[in-house]
Formats: sequence, structure tokens, C-alpha cells
Amino acid sequence: MKEFHCVLGNKGGVGKSVVASWLIQHATFTGHDVLGIECDQSNRTLTRYKRLRTERLDLLDSEHQVDRRRFDSLIEMLVADREPFVVMDNGQASFRPLSRYMTECGAFDILRESGRECFVHAVVTGGQLGASTLAGFNETVTGLGGDAHVVVWHNEHFGPVDDKEYQEVVTESHTRVVGPVRLLLWSKPFEDDVQDMLKQFLTFEEAIASSDFGLMNRQRLTIVRDHVFGALQQSLAMLDEEARDAE
Repeated sequence: MKEFHCVLGNKGGVGKSVVASWLIQHATFTGHDVLGIECDQSNRTLTRYKRLRTERLDLLDSEHQVDRRRFDSLIEMLVADREPFVVMDNGQASFRPLSRYMTECGAFDILRESGRECFVHAVVTGGQLGASTLAGFNETVTGLGGDAHVVVWHNEHFGPVDDKEYQEVVTESHTRVVGPVRLLLWSKPFEDDVQDMLKQFLTFEEAIASSDFGLMNRQRLTIVRDHVFGALQQSLAMLDEEARDAE
């Protein structure tokens, strides 16, 4: 089964690129041949990871609208069988124009008909950004929830997510949501190790194998990796179970 994972969000700096990189790493870890596509025109993150196979694609034109030719080429590539597992990271600027354009063009319908399963990943945070990320999540589930599987990530680094408000959004959308995959706020030693890894644009596997990280640093990174990969695997496994039940 070919898969297309699109990370979308209306706010910058909430962890979308971290989610995209960890999605790629998880897919690679589980044996998939993965291509990452970076569409964030204001920040370069994915393509700075030397161990991740990524390409840069500027989807927006000078007027911050979707460039039809580039978008059409992307869909043509996704329909073809060359890339079985694709993860696309998008910036804040492309959230609304890309979401609207994909819906208007029936892009997800074309991809599903070609045998490519589609997932949209949204990041919700707590703290001061909680209300705005929930609003963006609401736009995602109401606008795209009927076209693709919606996977939600709760990033607790800005504070705990308001579960009551989150559940209200899910209930009112009448959309099946997968997750949440929780990005926990770990204790300081764990957080410091993860930040050291991210600042150097290292994958989990690179950092865990590196002599630049001490024994306990590598142990803490292994624990974080296993938590994230396990939570993501558990969420996606729920979809497999539902698909089998439907058959």
C-alpha cells in the first residue's frame, strides 16, 4: 500500500517539522522506502537532515497561492508508483491555500483511486497557542476529514492540551480522528538531549549511535524514540483494525 502523509497547520513553531521528520524516521525504521517533501517556504528544516531523503518544493507562487503547475506535478508523482511512502511538510503560509486547493481539485480522491492511502497530520498544543492550534485543527477536520485520515498530535511542550475543548472540536466535526499521538514534556535531561539532537539535525538513529552523546544521553533518546514510534504505531494500527472489520 502506498501512503501519503501531509503535515498541515495554521501556526508556525508548534512542531510540524519535528512531526514530519519523526514520521519519516518511523517509516524508515519499520522498513519503508520514504521520500520527504519540504514545502515550508519560510523555514528549511527537513532538507537539513543529511540522513533523510528529502526534496524541496515551493508550492506557493509570488501571491501566496498554490502554483498549479508545481501542484499538478506533485500529484502526478504521487499517483505514479515510484515513491511508495511520501511525507510532506507544509508551513503556516500554505495551510489555507493548499487545504482549499486540494479539496477543490479532489486531489485526495485521485490519490485514493490510484491506491495511495492519504493521511493529514495536525498538531495541537496547550498554553498560549492552544486556542489557535485548536482552531486550525477544527479547520482541518471539517475541511479535509472526509477526504483523508486525520491524525492529531498533542504537543505538550507549551502546556497541557485542553482535553475538553479538543473533544468538543472532534465531536462537533463528526469526523473520525486518529490519535492523539502525544509529544510529552519530558524532564529536563530528556528535553536537553532531544534539543541537542534537533539542533544538529540528527535522526534518532544517528544520535543513538554517536559517540558525541554519552551512554545515558543515548539511553534517554532511545526511550523518547520508543515512546513516539510506539504511540504512532498504535494509532495507525487502529486504522488497520477498522479496515479489517469493515471487510
